[in-house]
Amino acid sequence: MLVVPLAAHAHLNHVQFAAIEESGGKLHVRYRMSADMFMTTLDLDIKGGRIDASVKSLPVDQIIARYFATHLQLETKAAAQSAASVSFSADLRSGDWIAEFVFDLPSADARLTLFCDAFLDNNPRTQTLGRINWRGEKTVFHFRKGNERYVLGSSQIGPAAVQSESDSTAKQFISAFAEALRDYVWLAVAAIGLCVAQVFGKHRWRWMILFAGVIAAVALRGQIIWSGYGGFLVGWLIVVLTAQRVLFNLTRGVRGHA
Repeated sequence: MLVVPLAAHAHLNHVQFAAIEESGGKLHVRYRMSADMFMTTLDLDIKGGRIDASVKSLPVDQIIARYFATHLQLETKAAAQSAASVSFSADLRSGDWIAEFVFDLPSADARLTLFCDAFLDNNPRTQTLGRINWRGEKTVFHFRKGNERYVLGSSQIGPAAVQSESDSTAKQFISAFAEALRDYVWLAVAAIGLCVAQVFGKHRWRWMILFAGVIAAVALRGQIIWSGYGGFLVGWLIVVLTAQRVLFNLTRGVRGHA
């Protein structure tokens, strides 16, 4: 049976707190929340059909687990997982609820991201202030609207790791650039059509046509890796502008002999 503490709240409803740390080979998130905020959000989710009304007949720890299953997750490149277990206690002096979420950890070298968007559907001003103690990393992160993910250990990324990331980005750019220069199947079709339109179109439309051509070619290509998009676009523009110059010179030559 669900019972809501009636004591006064110790903090503003839209500010929640989380202590995040590794212990015993697990990730523990100790989440302190306003009971009033939780119940209001739960009622809204029930009215919106996102949670079944029967959830209110469950023990409080299971109700919390049901709501947070999609609002607090540990993400890797492969998947996102909810907490393996959830326990509950109440601070009767403040009226706060305290939930302990325990996540299983994948391999030690996995890149882990903690996702939290709790209560944002109810109140976009909500913030969860996370105090993080993770493998030597001690920092604070504010989970809020537009900022719902934190990569664990990211505050300890050193110059070597940053350089490695930069090198990876450069490689993706160069690879996509080379791919664009090789990919004449769709690019040639789009470039020729665009050049004809530019040569015979009115001057004020030329840049608009160029922009539309870029969008069209990207859509036709349909297999772009977004991290290398800049390189692909540069390569595409080189192809188009080169073809445009050749076609323009040929057209001017034909007109000159007419």
